[in-house]
Amino acid sequence: MSHIGAGSAQFTLDYHGDTKTSRRLRAWDFDLSVGSWYRFPSGLALGGSLDYWAMGFAGKAGDNDIVDTDVSGGMGITRLNFLAGGSFF
Repeated sequence: MSHIGAGSAQFTLDYHGDTKTSRRLRAWDFDLSVGSWYRFPSGLALGGSLDYWAMGFAGKAGDNDIVDTDVSGGMGITRLNFLAGGSFF
């Protein structure tokens, strides 16, 4: 299963006791998940998934002070999830 989307991102800087927040930046989001599970005849269910999530952002952060800059960045995360449970049906 996967998702893709668009949105916005902001950041806040605390610089020598002064706080500045950026403009809203263009952002995108993508994730991909691959997994499986098995239900034993006793009702015990075991499984798991491997997930990858990434987000990117870019744009002009501001017009003055310390946020007067163009930024471009992103992040990515990989997760391994485990599933354990019971089933009645």
